[in-house]
Amino acid sequence: AAAAPAAEGEDEAAAPADKDANAEGEEEVAPPPPPPPDLPAVAAAKAVKAAQQAADSEDEADEAGEDEAVEESEAEVEARKRAKEEEARKRAKEEEARQRAEARARREAANEARKLKEEADAQLAAARDMAEKREADARFEAAKEAAELEVTSPGAPWAEQLRLLRQAQETAKVEAAKVEAAKAEAKVAEAAAAAVAAEALPTAPPAGQRTKAKSADARKSSRKGEAECVICLDAEQTHVLIPCGHFCLCSVCADKCIASPAEQKCPVCREVAISAVRVWRTA
Repeated sequence: AAAAPAAEGEDEAAAPADKDANAEGEEEVAPPPPPPPDLPAVAAAKAVKAAQQAADSEDEADEAGEDEAVEESEAEVEARKRAKEEEARKRAKEEEARQRAEARARREAANEARKLKEEADAQLAAARDMAEKREADARFEAAKEAAELEVTSPGAPWAEQLRLLRQAQETAKVEAAKVEAAKAEAKVAEAAAAAVAAEALPTAPPAGQRTKAKSADARKSSRKGEAECVICLDAEQTHVLIPCGHFCLCSVCADKCIASPAEQKCPVCREVAISAVRVWRTA
């Protein structure tokens, strides 16, 4: 580099001398060709350029390395994050499994305690029943012994009193049955008398020009509503219910009423009907 400026100075110094020589000789001379390039300077410039490129390459490499390092650090952070999440899920599953196991153990313990309590209650109840049975047996044996003593004792009047009491009870039952039968017969007779009295009531005479059949139809129509069965409202009343004595059913409805336990009630007073008696009307 020091040689290059010196050469340039020499060329510049030689150039005025040539010009003076040309001027003196008054001859025109072609300018000299440019000096050849200074090889050391070119080499130095190339070296500088290469060094600059190398430095740029190193900077780019450093930047790429930094980018890769950043990417690697982000990947590591993401991996650690996923690992933590997986660990949290694993712990949650383990905690849930532990809680389920504890709940199952508590249920099993509660069931076992309930079974033990039921067995203890059953044993206690059985023991109590056994004690009560023994006490009842003891009382029965004591009463039996006392009764045997009373029976075997001479002159005991209780046997005759018991016979008289049973006889009085039987007599009372018979008398009650007779009273009920008399009441039922009285009601039947009263119902039959009422039916006969209803038939004997005078009816409006038929029109002068009507025939006997028309008068019978008129008499039937005048009874309609009073002599109809209260259930079917169609057939004539023929039966009296016992014991209430209501004359209100036809033969078909009376049979159904007596035959069916669900319908065995008087439709008028709702009293239970024991039987039904047929009553014939007089003309």
